[in-house]
Amino acid sequence: MASRHRPPAEPSAPAARGAAPDAGTRRRRLVIYGNPQVPGVGAVLAELWAWAAARGMALSIADDIVALAAAPPGAAAHESYPAEDGSRIMARPDEDPLLVCLGGDGTILHAVRHFWPFRGPVLGVNLGSLSFNAAVDPERVTQVVENWMAGRAAVSRRILLQARLTRSGQVTEQGIAVNDLVVSKHADARVIHLTMRQGEELVSAFIGDGLIVSTPTGSTAYNLSAGGPIVYPTLEAIVATAICPHTLASRPVVLPPAPPLTLQFVPHHGRDQATIWLDGQVAWEFRQGDEVSIGPADRPIDLLVGTDMSYFERLRSKLAWSGEMRPAGLVQEGSGAD
Repeated sequence: MASRHRPPAEPSAPAARGAAPDAGTRRRRLVIYGNPQVPGVGAVLAELWAWAAARGMALSIADDIVALAAAPPGAAAHESYPAEDGSRIMARPDEDPLLVCLGGDGTILHAVRHFWPFRGPVLGVNLGSLSFNAAVDPERVTQVVENWMAGRAAVSRRILLQARLTRSGQVTEQGIAVNDLVVSKHADARVIHLTMRQGEELVSAFIGDGLIVSTPTGSTAYNLSAGGPIVYPTLEAIVATAICPHTLASRPVVLPPAPPLTLQFVPHHGRDQATIWLDGQVAWEFRQGDEVSIGPADRPIDLLVGTDMSYFERLRSKLAWSGEMRPAGLVQEGSGAD
């Protein structure tokens, strides 16, 4: 009889960037970012602040959450930074930073955009309701930070999308996405017509309400709601899923991340309009004749993960998958069950 194994946690990336601080040459710093509207942010901030003060660790706190907790007695001066632009904090060559995000998955999306580009891993603390990437519970946050300091942190390496919008031969917009890039028609538009190429090859033409281009990390977000597949988060792949396609033959497709994809808004009805959304947070106007190229960003991000729950256990928990087999004794003879 085959033995039953606990499913493995997400594998740590070998030599993950920022996963094991170099104690001999660079100072370690906690960089704390959070959503001030989420209950519990102040309590976790206070705990991390006291923990860092007891160890003499450098600490930077976003200016929109610093007032949610009081400085612990004897704490050294902390650094406050503008929440909308923390890139300089994470780019210091003489430091090993850890970006701690207090909130949910949306907080991580905000943080990556505001801090990009940066060195160091990201720790998402789950204070939301449905979080896949903010996978560390508040009561375990200091333990995970200690594992990072000791070089024992479990790291999940994720690709990002880099997008560039071209209009009349000129790049007018560019940005990154952790989860997805979505082309969505305006409410008063008919269906929109798009073509998708990878490199020089035509992949498909789409007619419908729009298109989702997702990372594996984002495959459990809008992509999943639109009927796309769940892709294991550390794979290097992208998923293209049509939104309400005009034909049933249009199916999601999993592609390699390179060469880049190119989506073109094909002119059809003169009044058709669309918007490009990056992670549902940044919007670009997408006009007929425009093209947007989508490929992997120059570097991935490393998410620190808790080791008490595997990826598939999180899927079963968050998505209410059954995953449980009935005991053999509950199957009655003659029931037709094998």
